[in-house]
Amino acid sequence: MSKNKDLYILERMKRGSLDKVMTFLILIVEIIIFTSMRSTFLSYSNFHSILLTSVQVGLIAIGECICIIGGFIDLSVGMVASFAGLFAAVAIEQGAPLVVSILVGWLVGLFSGFIAGMAVSRLGMNAFITTYALQQIYRGLIFIWTQGMPRAMVGEIYKPYVRIGQEKVLGGNVQLPVIIMIVIYIIFALFMKYHRVGRSIYLVGHNHKSAYISGINVKNIRLFMFMASGFLAATAGMLVSMRTGSQQPFVGELYALEGIASALVGGTAMEGGKGSIGMTFFGVMIVYMLKNGLIMIGMPDFYQYIAIGILLFIAVLAQTKKEKK
Repeated sequence: MSKNKDLYILERMKRGSLDKVMTFLILIVEIIIFTSMRSTFLSYSNFHSILLTSVQVGLIAIGECICIIGGFIDLSVGMVASFAGLFAAVAIEQGAPLVVSILVGWLVGLFSGFIAGMAVSRLGMNAFITTYALQQIYRGLIFIWTQGMPRAMVGEIYKPYVRIGQEKVLGGNVQLPVIIMIVIYIIFALFMKYHRVGRSIYLVGHNHKSAYISGINVKNIRLFMFMASGFLAATAGMLVSMRTGSQQPFVGELYALEGIASALVGGTAMEGGKGSIGMTFFGVMIVYMLKNGLIMIGMPDFYQYIAIGILLFIAVLAQTKKEKK
């Protein structure tokens, strides 16, 4: 029995190394192809643009990575991002201090994650259907609230809020949201690797029954996963509204798909129990370099949807092949 377990662990380590090689190989191929077509693709300004436009999905991808490692998917994150951004902007509009408005946005994300987490962990509801249902509820509420119309945030009252998304640091070379995203990636990568709760998520995703027997509170871990996902989605939504200086009701429509694609391309296993926050970052880069490259060569926007769909299809297909082996 011990020998079989050792062989299983060794096999998963080999698969993990192979996944990393494939991720970096895809990234290199993208860079070679698009650089050969547009010499400015690898310029600093374009690379910074890729990082900046990827911030929202980059943060959401962390939450998706955590949920997928734990054995679930969160489809509500896009609308949670939109909802949180709207609530934070309205709080500023009503005269709330900057810190309070940000806390309001985070509370929206945490509350949404709490609802999803309680439904999945306590009521035993299917995570896919539950979060899809929440996504539809939030979409309807946002439309009733805004009538689907964006609003520009102009005036002195919005300046402290908008400045966070538009401030340039490090000698004016990097926009603040990029720094925020990188710092959050580092924090969550360390958390998942070294904190007891982070390590427990891997165990729960790999085998929740064994995790329960070993003394892990599986229900609380699952609740935490969805609340973390909601928190990160809210952060993403607020940074979008800060950067664009506008209240965008449906800005997060495709965030869930792109976040899931990024996590899977980064090697996070659909069956749970395996994944890396650091590799998810490179998955995000693959998705956004692809989008940026297609724009640079003059492809219409809808080709991005096709490309991301194909990327997600290939990632799932590759994992399915490995599971059969």
